[in-house]
Amino acid sequence: MKKIVIYLIYFLITEITFSQSGNLYELKDWQLKGYAESAERYNDDYSAVKYYSEYYKRNKNDSKTAYKLADLYFKVKKFQQAKPIFLDLYQNEKDKYPKAIFKYGQILKNEGKFDSAAICFQIYRDELLYKDKKNERNLNILKVKQELKICENSVFLKNKNKEKINVYKLNKTINK
Repeated sequence: MKKIVIYLIYFLITEITFSQSGNLYELKDWQLKGYAESAERYNDDYSAVKYYSEYYKRNKNDSKTAYKLADLYFKVKKFQQAKPIFLDLYQNEKDKYPKAIFKYGQILKNEGKFDSAAICFQIYRDELLYKDKKNERNLNILKVKQELKICENSVFLKNKNKEKINVYKLNKTINK
C-alpha cells in the first residue's frame, strides 16, 4: 500500500512540475533548461526533447545542449531532426564531441546509405576514436568494427541481390 501511495505522489508531483506552463514561449531560458534536465533525470525523453528543442531554438550557439538534444532525438528515433545537429557538431566541434560523426553514420546506415555511413565510421575510427574516454575506448572500437562490417555486408548483399527473386505459394497439402 505504501508503494502505491509513493508512486501516486511521485506522479502527481511530476505532473504538477511539467504542467506549470502550457506555453513554452512564456518560459525563460533557465526554466526551459531546468525542466529539460529534470525530465532527463526522470527518463522522460519526450518531455526533455520538447524543452531542449525550445531552448535550442533560442540559443543556437550552446553546443552542449545541441548534443543533448540530438542524442535525445536519436533515442526517440527522430533521426531526421538529429541528423543536421550531429553534422553541425561534427563540422564545428569535432574535438569536443567526437561521437557526433559516429551517430551521424548510424543515421545514414538506418537510411540505407551504407557507403556514406562507412565513411563516417572510418573517420571516427581513424581520427576521433582516441579522443574518447579510456574506459569507453575498447567498447567503441568493437562498435565501430561491427558497424563497418554491417555496412560492408549490406553493400555486398545490395549488389549481389540485383537478380529477381520469385516467391511461390506451396500447395494446400502442406501444413494441413
